[in-house]
Amino acid sequence: MTSTPANTGLKLQGVLFDMDGTLLDSEKLWDLALEDLATALGGDLSARARRRMVGSSLARSIAIMHDDLGIDADPESSGAYLTERAAELFRTSLVWKPGARELLHAVHAAGVPAALVTSTNRPLTEIALDTLGRELFVASVCGDEVVHPKPHPSPISPPRRWSAPTRSSASRSRIRHSVSLRQRQPDASCSRYPARSRSSRHPPVVCGIR
Repeated sequence: MTSTPANTGLKLQGVLFDMDGTLLDSEKLWDLALEDLATALGGDLSARARRRMVGSSLARSIAIMHDDLGIDADPESSGAYLTERAAELFRTSLVWKPGARELLHAVHAAGVPAALVTSTNRPLTEIALDTLGRELFVASVCGDEVVHPKPHPSPISPPRRWSAPTRSSASRSRIRHSVSLRQRQPDASCSRYPARSRSSRHPPVVCGIR
């Protein structure tokens, strides 16, 4: 792999990778967690609502679900359960999308900086980085660390001070930004929900920057 795109003479300065459905086949794990939550809330998530959630932040996904189910539930409790259930699945069932591991390692071997930009929150991203290899990224930005998550351009818009994802003594890193960060944590209310299963696929997208 070359860091200079063919026939352009321009040097590639970096690559931004999405995570869910791009590097990792994790959307099907989100399907499982979301359907578990919908069942616990007494309903069934529609396919239309699930499609609207792809790429959304946790808060947005919860709002879509509550609206789809026609319920007035506590978003904090729903979000806590979804985070805990997804974490269980991320720890045991994450797999790479075809060719994604090779692409990521090729970018790293070429000396091109790579950043992970995801709508997934920081705690879950930290679990995923154990599979991806945090040493392959110079930075990571998560959905709970920006005011406006994707598809808004703010997660990738300079000026922004990105730092490499590294383990802290609490086994969780934080990215230092020029904006205020807010991190949500799961709570004890998560344990009461049951589980179901489902799967889906979504096409990968890779964004190069120069």
